[in-house]
Amino acid sequence: MAGRVKRYMEIEKEVFETTGEHVLYAVNITDSVPKIFENARGSRIRANAIIINYIALVLAVLQAIAEDLKINVPIWDIWMFAGAFYMSLTTA
Repeated sequence: MAGRVKRYMEIEKEVFETTGEHVLYAVNITDSVPKIFENARGSRIRANAIIINYIALVLAVLQAIAEDLKINVPIWDIWMFAGAFYMSLTTA
Protein backbone atom coordinates (compact mmCIF):
# COMPACT_ATOMS: atom_id res chain seq x y z
CA MET A 1 0.00 0.00 0.00
CA ALA A 2 2.77 2.45 0.86
CA GLY A 3 4.16 2.32 -2.69
CA ARG A 4 0.74 2.87 -4.20
CA VAL A 5 0.04 5.86 -1.94
CA LYS A 6 3.48 7.36 -2.63
CA ARG A 7 2.99 7.05 -6.40
CA TYR A 8 -0.50 8.49 -6.28
CA MET A 9 0.66 11.49 -4.26
CA GLU A 10 3.39 12.12 -6.84
CA ILE A 11 0.72 12.14 -9.56
CA GLU A 12 -1.54 14.33 -7.41
CA LYS A 13 1.26 16.89 -7.17
CA GLU A 14 1.64 16.87 -10.97
CA VAL A 15 -2.12 17.31 -11.40
CA PHE A 16 -2.08 20.25 -8.97
CA GLU A 17 0.82 21.90 -10.80
CA THR A 18 -1.08 21.54 -14.09
CA THR A 19 -4.64 22.37 -12.99
CA GLY A 20 -4.24 24.25 -9.72
CA GLU A 21 -6.67 21.82 -8.09
CA HIS A 22 -6.04 19.09 -5.54
CA VAL A 23 -7.60 15.65 -5.74
CA LEU A 24 -8.06 13.30 -2.79
CA TYR A 25 -6.71 9.79 -2.41
CA ALA A 26 -8.26 7.97 0.53
CA VAL A 27 -6.75 4.98 2.32
CA ASN A 28 -8.93 2.62 4.34
CA ILE A 29 -7.54 2.59 7.90
CA THR A 30 -10.31 0.52 9.52
CA ASP A 31 -8.82 -1.75 12.18
CA SER A 32 -9.23 -2.69 15.83
CA VAL A 33 -9.11 -0.17 18.64
CA PRO A 34 -6.54 1.35 19.33
CA LYS A 35 -4.83 0.24 16.10
CA ILE A 36 -7.10 2.55 14.07
CA PHE A 37 -5.60 5.55 15.90
CA GLU A 38 -2.12 4.29 15.09
CA ASN A 39 -3.19 3.94 11.45
CA ALA A 40 -4.65 7.45 11.37
CA ARG A 41 -1.55 9.02 12.91
CA GLY A 42 0.93 6.63 11.33
CA SER A 43 3.77 7.74 9.15
CA ARG A 44 2.85 5.06 6.60
CA ILE A 45 -0.32 7.00 5.80
CA ARG A 46 0.78 9.66 3.36
CA ALA A 47 -2.55 9.94 1.60
CA ASN A 48 -4.50 13.18 1.84
CA ALA A 49 -7.71 11.51 3.06
CA ILE A 50 -8.73 8.44 5.05
CA ILE A 51 -11.66 6.01 4.91
CA ILE A 52 -13.15 4.46 8.05
CA ASN A 53 -15.76 1.69 7.89
CA TYR A 54 -17.77 2.93 10.86
CA ILE A 55 -20.04 -0.15 11.00
CA ALA A 56 -17.00 -2.41 11.43
CA LEU A 57 -15.52 0.03 13.91
CA VAL A 58 -18.58 -0.16 16.13
CA LEU A 59 -17.89 -3.88 16.59
CA ALA A 60 -14.25 -3.18 17.43
CA VAL A 61 -15.23 -0.60 20.05
CA LEU A 62 -17.81 -2.98 21.52
CA GLN A 63 -15.15 -5.71 21.71
CA ALA A 64 -12.68 -3.36 23.42
CA ILE A 65 -15.28 -2.43 26.02
CA ALA A 66 -16.27 -6.07 26.56
CA GLU A 67 -12.63 -7.10 27.07
CA ASP A 68 -11.92 -4.30 29.57
CA LEU A 69 -11.79 -5.99 33.00
CA LYS A 70 -12.59 -2.68 34.73
CA ILE A 71 -16.02 -2.63 33.09
CA ASN A 72 -18.04 -5.22 34.97
CA VAL A 73 -21.60 -4.53 33.91
CA PRO A 74 -23.68 -6.16 31.17
CA ILE A 75 -23.47 -4.50 27.78
CA TRP A 76 -26.59 -4.02 25.71
CA ASP A 77 -26.03 -2.80 22.18
CA ILE A 78 -28.76 -1.07 20.24
CA TRP A 79 -29.04 0.14 16.68
CA MET A 80 -30.56 3.55 17.38
CA PHE A 81 -30.61 4.80 13.82
CA ALA A 82 -32.51 1.80 12.46
CA GLY A 83 -35.61 3.98 12.20
CA ALA A 84 -33.95 5.92 9.43
CA PHE A 85 -33.94 2.77 7.32
CA TYR A 86 -37.42 1.45 8.04
CA MET A 87 -40.75 3.14 7.45
CA SER A 88 -43.10 3.25 10.42
CA LEU A 89 -46.43 1.49 10.04
CA THR A 90 -48.11 4.66 11.31
CA THR A 91 -46.60 7.06 8.75
CA ALA A 92 -48.43 7.92 5.59
